[in-house]
Amino acid sequence: FLKRLPGLIAVYDINQYNYAKHIFQVKSQYIPDTEANVLNVVLSTIDNTPVYYTLDGSEPTASSNIYTDTLKIGQSCTLKAITIRPNGSSAVLKEDIKFNKATMQPITMQQPINGKNTLIDGLAGSRNYRTGRWIAFYQNDLEAVIDLQQETPISKAWVRTYAEIGEEILDLRELSVAISNDGKGYKEIKSEVYPVASKEDRNGIYTHELSFDTVQAHYVKIIARPEYDIPTWHWGKGRPAFIFVDEIGLE
Repeated sequence: FLKRLPGLIAVYDINQYNYAKHIFQVKSQYIPDTEANVLNVVLSTIDNTPVYYTLDGSEPTASSNIYTDTLKIGQSCTLKAITIRPNGSSAVLKEDIKFNKATMQPITMQQPINGKNTLIDGLAGSRNYRTGRWIAFYQNDLEAVIDLQQETPISKAWVRTYAEIGEEILDLRELSVAISNDGKGYKEIKSEVYPVASKEDRNGIYTHELSFDTVQAHYVKIIARPEYDIPTWHWGKGRPAFIFVDEIGLE
């Protein structure tokens, strides 16, 4: 169907029909590679038209880099890409990719969860929590170990969460960070407990940070605990709440 679609669209154009054009935009796929410590970016179009891209945030044109194979991103950048057809340029694909010391590092979850690499892929989630960029934790804690692969100085750990209170997605109740140099024995260096959700709380994206004196760490364990007993003012009272997390950060 997709291969035949350009021919159909040509008929629409002749008849001046109005139609959605998003199918003709550049498509992107992001694949974390924790062995090479890069984000593999695959760009494509439905009709294999040439794709032009930039990594410095500038607007892409026919004079920009032409995409030929998977992009291997190893540092923070702003990716923009377009395709150009005889009838003009597509809308611009834009993606902010932000690296920190945890980004693209091997991650191990101490409690079962799918999609763990989403937490270290450098890609931010949006207010649309159904995009696949948020990991849902329910009736279990986020308990992640980041392997920095060598002793590395850190002085801050953070997680970014999304709250959608009516959907029983509440914010954190507790966050802690512990370090180890052998991956076996851990020493907690900072923790914080957050208030129970109230009626005045608002939906949105929140970043919870723990700052501490600089330490050397090879392995870093981050534990984020949800609300296990939704408060009585909420229609879901007594049930455990979800927490949604899109990124873990170390600085």
